[in-house]
Amino acid sequence: MSKAAVEGHLRFVTRVYRLRLLGLALGALPVASVLYQLHAAWWLWGLLGVNALVWPHLAHLRASRSARPIETEHGNLVIDAAMGGAWVALMQFNLLPSALLVAMMAMDRISAGGLRLVLKSLALQAAVCLAVWWLNGFRLQPASTMLNVAASIPMLMIYPVWMSMVNFTLAQRVRQQNRQLDQLSRTDALTGLNNRNHWLEAAGVEWLRYQRNQRPAALILLDVDGFKQINDRYGHAAGDQLLGDLARLLQRGLRDVDTPGRLGGDEFGI
Repeated sequence: MSKAAVEGHLRFVTRVYRLRLLGLALGALPVASVLYQLHAAWWLWGLLGVNALVWPHLAHLRASRSARPIETEHGNLVIDAAMGGAWVALMQFNLLPSALLVAMMAMDRISAGGLRLVLKSLALQAAVCLAVWWLNGFRLQPASTMLNVAASIPMLMIYPVWMSMVNFTLAQRVRQQNRQLDQLSRTDALTGLNNRNHWLEAAGVEWLRYQRNQRPAALILLDVDGFKQINDRYGHAAGDQLLGDLARLLQRGLRDVDTPGRLGGDEFGI
């Protein structure tokens, strides 16, 4: 794996780590409100603290040290979903906190891995939820109180906004990369002029415009006299330098509406 690919994978891991820190901290609030109402045992409070405050760091450490960071992080996201299913059952299906946890986790997984990841996560989440519900004696108290509503508001308002900001930043980065790729696909790497394909396309457009309007048009084809001898005598580096100098002369001497291009070797068109 290239260095750039590794850096990209680690950026993904870091991005998920930050979202997990925020999401689990905010998600712990509605869960805690239900545990308080249910007079939950101390070990459940301890488990909630580990899930909200310790697990994000362990997950980040696990993914960042993995040879396959993205696959490991997807595994962490599935574990998150399983934990969420357990909390839904332990909250005895309290309606608003349960629906909020499931919805926010599904949104996370769609953003991180698409439909395949979210379906895998939901399947495990449902299985763990049913298992914990069975172990908990199939207890069911779906009614949400004002305390549960108030505890759910921070996650309901803050987390989607943060997620939208992250996705917007990613979309901007993708658009910038697409513009760079488009520029690279149209540009000759040595001279910075239009490459052969793009120049021929531009020439075809100008020819059609000339046929429609019959306005004056000009086409110039040129090459460098004795270019092979220059390469043979001074080396290809000198030849490349000459082509670059010629391209800069063309760019300085032409109008903005003119289209110079390198057709190949020492051949240019305007």
